[in-house]
Amino acid sequence: MKNKSSQVYLHYLAGLLFAVSATCNAIDMVNVRPKIAAVAGDRAKFTARFSASSGNDGMVLRALDEQGAVIGTISRNNEDGMMEWSCDTTNLPAGEKIIDLQAVTAGGQIAASVPFSLVLTSPTNIEKWRQQFFGASAVTASSSGTEDPDGDGRSNFEEFAFGMNPNRASDESPVVVSDSSLSGLSGEKGPMRAAFRRRKSYQADGLDYVVEFSNDLTTWNVASSTPNLVADDGSMEMVETAFPPSATGTSFVRIRVVNQ
Repeated sequence: MKNKSSQVYLHYLAGLLFAVSATCNAIDMVNVRPKIAAVAGDRAKFTARFSASSGNDGMVLRALDEQGAVIGTISRNNEDGMMEWSCDTTNLPAGEKIIDLQAVTAGGQIAASVPFSLVLTSPTNIEKWRQQFFGASAVTASSSGTEDPDGDGRSNFEEFAFGMNPNRASDESPVVVSDSSLSGLSGEKGPMRAAFRRRKSYQADGLDYVVEFSNDLTTWNVASSTPNLVADDGSMEMVETAFPPSATGTSFVRIRVVNQ
């Protein structure tokens, strides 16, 4: 059962009442224990109501992981009885963690204990990219693939595909044209070549880099040859392809990136 707005009453013990309502993450009820889902690297959080029963103001709220270590932080407002648990999951592995939300008396006794599951999924490459440049994996108004927050004429989708920074405007073209190979194997002049950066994981990311040539900027023809690898920096690779012969002596090249 998904719950994104209504309250789910979790536990009542010794005059303490916890109610959970998800604000940024969906909560699933599985065997009574709430499950909070998030992408690893994001900030996971939920809000809850801590009832204003007599004596509750003196309670200390904490969240412990399965090893008994404090996980996340809890902010609390005694006036409206609301609390929020928040956790930076950057250094947490993907998978499920059982977390115990506890109310502890001034004397150190656990007056109430409510377990919940934190389920982290591994981020995709584009989610990692959004986390790096926009702070979260989710698509927002500024991180949408069609947006251009730095105003350099390239969409976020293109910036991701070519390994660029979407928050820093650049006049640098992702395509380099040269009359010698970028492989460094030969310094001799030769046919014009077009080189560009692409993601090594482009197939898994659902990307297709289409190389096209034109003599007049009107009619474009897809390159018949497969680009050759000339450099590899771990996550990105540089590839190049030769220009086809031109009857007019003038040729143009463009790289279109499409979703497969």
